[in-house]
Amino acid sequence: MRRILALAANPTSTPWLRLDEEIREIEAALRMSRGRDQFQIDKALAVTSRSLVQELLDFEPQIVHFCGHGQNGGLVLEDPIGAAALASSQALASLFESFSHSVRCVVLNACYSKQQAEAISQHIDYVIGMKRETGDRAAIEFAYGFYQAIGAKRSIPSAFKMGCNAVDLSNLSAELSPVILERPASQPDGPAPPNSPTSFASMDSMSRQEIMQLLGQFKREVALEETDGDSHHNLGLVYLQLKLHDAAVRHFERALELDPANSDAHYYLAVSMVRGRQPKSLLHREVKPIESQLEAALQINDRPAKYFYFLGLLRQDYYIANGMASPQPDPEKLFRTALSKHYDALEIERLLRCLTVRDERLVSLLRKEQPQP
Repeated sequence: MRRILALAANPTSTPWLRLDEEIREIEAALRMSRGRDQFQIDKALAVTSRSLVQELLDFEPQIVHFCGHGQNGGLVLEDPIGAAALASSQALASLFESFSHSVRCVVLNACYSKQQAEAISQHIDYVIGMKRETGDRAAIEFAYGFYQAIGAKRSIPSAFKMGCNAVDLSNLSAELSPVILERPASQPDGPAPPNSPTSFASMDSMSRQEIMQLLGQFKREVALEETDGDSHHNLGLVYLQLKLHDAAVRHFERALELDPANSDAHYYLAVSMVRGRQPKSLLHREVKPIESQLEAALQINDRPAKYFYFLGLLRQDYYIANGMASPQPDPEKLFRTALSKHYDALEIERLLRCLTVRDERLVSLLRKEQPQP
């Protein structure tokens, strides 16, 4: 289940905004979407600095939407008696840094919020802000269009464009000036998610005894809470490390049943489905489901370079190596696109080994030892 936290603040000393209508429109857009069963929207009104922290801790959302007032120095929250209380850009950036493991997108649907968006985007994958004063109606139209696309499983940049299109179609473009900012590619992806004491790449440095301890830990967690998608995901990683591919596939599939928006589960399910073979040796009926999982991962999150490299390797070593035309985007385009994405050298090494890549050109390409195409 993908969680969206809608926050609203309209202090008594500030002009009245139609914030309740904006949240209703967000709910309506998601309710009418084909992905409506995969989203849960949580709401918090009259947000104070204390309640903001508490809502983030309680709900652990993937998307945070703030509607209200902003100014160049920060966002306008409320104090305990409803008066205006400014949350500075730096304070907001520091706060969201603590939630970078779970929050993927922050929408600041408030006037003059670009400065806050720039600060937060140092820690969060995507942040949307407004460059100048924003009209009430335009803000609502943007929110509706954005979440209409999110509910249709579009990527966040695509949803941003759809939100802008909704404003344009309503002839309100003069009243809105949204910008979308991405976390700089040099920034790390953030700490491992809750319940995940290690990553797949880091398991290489662990002893077999430590791996078996992890296996026992995650088996117990699944037994205690079978509907915990994180535990199934982590158990899948351990089985993948142990090369027990069928068990890994089962647990990644279960993790995706519980949380279809887990892009890494799609990726590692694809890795598990290769079962340690070279892609060129796979059957066509095996390749298509693997491609589908990678395309699903990219649709949810297009930031990690490893997703693009895996899909490129698969198409190079199966289609091209076997004398067939590759689907689009072809391997060379995927490798070029990967250049601007988050690069994790340890993950790339694991990928090369999992796919038993022997082509020295491809190995050098992924290790960035030679010029990229």
